[in-house]
Amino acid sequence: MLKKTKAIVLNNIKYKESSIISHLYTEEFGRLSILVTGARARGKKRGKMAFFQPLSVLDMVIDYKPKRGLQRVREYRIDTPFTDLHFDPVKSTIAMFISEVLYRVLREEEKSSDLYMFITTSAQYLDIVEKGYSNFHLLFLIKFTQYLGFYPMFTGYRDGYSFNLKFGIFEPEQNHGLHNLEPDYSRILYELSNISYETMDTLKINGKQRSFLLDKVIDYYNLHIDSMGHVNSLDILRQVFA
Repeated sequence: MLKKTKAIVLNNIKYKESSIISHLYTEEFGRLSILVTGARARGKKRGKMAFFQPLSVLDMVIDYKPKRGLQRVREYRIDTPFTDLHFDPVKSTIAMFISEVLYRVLREEEKSSDLYMFITTSAQYLDIVEKGYSNFHLLFLIKFTQYLGFYPMFTGYRDGYSFNLKFGIFEPEQNHGLHNLEPDYSRILYELSNISYETMDTLKINGKQRSFLLDKVIDYYNLHIDSMGHVNSLDILRQVFA
C-alpha cells in the first residue's frame, strides 16, 4: 500500500552496485529501512545520494507493508532544504554524530510525533545558527533523553553535589562512586538543563571540558541502553573541536 510520510535520514549502507539501504526515522511509522535503487548511479542519474545525507528531511511515498523488513520507496524529495548543515565542516560533523546516535538508539517500534518534531527542529536550528554552537551536540543529547525515558533528575541538584550516571540523580559528594561525575562537571551538566539552543553559547567551557563531558554523557547513554555500543563518529567530532 502506498503511504506518504516525512522522514529523517539516519544511516546508509551500500547495496549492490548502485543502490543503498537507507535507515530512516519517519513521522508515520517510526524507524524504517528502505531500498533506494540507483542512488549511487553515475551519469545522468547521479546525484541522488545528495538526498540521503545525515539528518536530511525528506517527503516520501513508500510502498509500505507492515511485516516487510525492507520497504520500497516510490517517490522522494527534499522536505526541508538546508543551506549550511551539509556544507559547513563543523555542522556536518555534528549532524553525522547525531544521526549515528539516533541510528543506534531508535528502534523500529518507536513512533512519536513529538520526537520527530524535536529532531527536525533541532536540525533546522543547527542549519541556521551562525555562531556559538559548540555545545549543540551536548545539549541535543541531554534533551533527547526526555524522549528515551532516562532524563536526569535535575531538580535534585545542589551546589557541590555529584551526578550519578547509573541512577540519573545528583547526590552529596561523599557518596562519590564508580559512576559519579566530580562536582565541577556535575555543575556543568546541570547548567546544560537550564539553557536552550538560543542561549547555548552562554555556557562557557573549553574543549577539554567539552570532550570529557561528552564522553560521560555517552557513558550515561550506554548505562541505560544495552545495545548502543561505540559511536564511531565520536572520534571525528573530537578532532573537529580539538
